[in-house]
Amino acid sequence: MASLVSICVQEKRLIPGDSARYALLAWSMVHGVAKLAITGRLPYRTTAGVMKFAGFVIDQSLPVSRTPR
Repeated sequence: MASLVSICVQEKRLIPGDSARYALLAWSMVHGVAKLAITGRLPYRTTAGVMKFAGFVIDQSLPVSRTPR
């Protein structure tokens, strides 16, 4: 995961920072959303609803670069 994060930083998709910390953040988001979804703790009952929520979490939580590539 850390190498994927490094590539995203190189491609200016993420702002420069600690790759291991970004990887942990991404892992936490993915597994957090998955755990909530499989235990029925999300208000969404469709795959599309869960995926839309996951996209929102990712879009709002990762320190993405706002400059064009």
